[in-house]
Amino acid sequence: METCLQKTPDINLVYTINEPAAAGAFTALKSAGKEKNVVIVSVDGGCEGVKNVGAGVIAATSQQYPLKMAAMGVEAGVAYAKTGKKVSGYTDTGVTLISAKPLPGVDSKDVKTGTDLCWGKKGTAGKNGCRRSAPSGPSSPCCSPASSSRPRASAF
Repeated sequence: METCLQKTPDINLVYTINEPAAAGAFTALKSAGKEKNVVIVSVDGGCEGVKNVGAGVIAATSQQYPLKMAAMGVEAGVAYAKTGKKVSGYTDTGVTLISAKPLPGVDSKDVKTGTDLCWGKKGTAGKNGCRRSAPSGPSSPCCSPASSSRPRASAF
């Protein structure tokens, strides 16, 4: 992030590949005094990342469900072993956009819902947040906040 800021100091949007990278980007932006002028979005939906959405570190995260992914993978493997039928094409394992509050016109949920569904260690409770089931069905949130200027993005 520090290198990106040196090359493009007017960045106003950062997409990260995971929430730890988002937290690192926020730290670098804060060190540069730019954290208030940059929107950070990420992907994973772990409990720590959802907590960072609530704290304003990350604007939104696309929450995934690794246990559901694993279960579907095992089911596909068992089916292949029994029948020889291979999986093909796209398999929707579910995703939920988590933001501080649901966004109008975008299929999204708030931090409380994200915390209920998150995976990993949950906040102060210290319990494993893994769930055996999660929302399913097609969902492909895409949000582009209204802005008079084109986002100058950085991806990690």
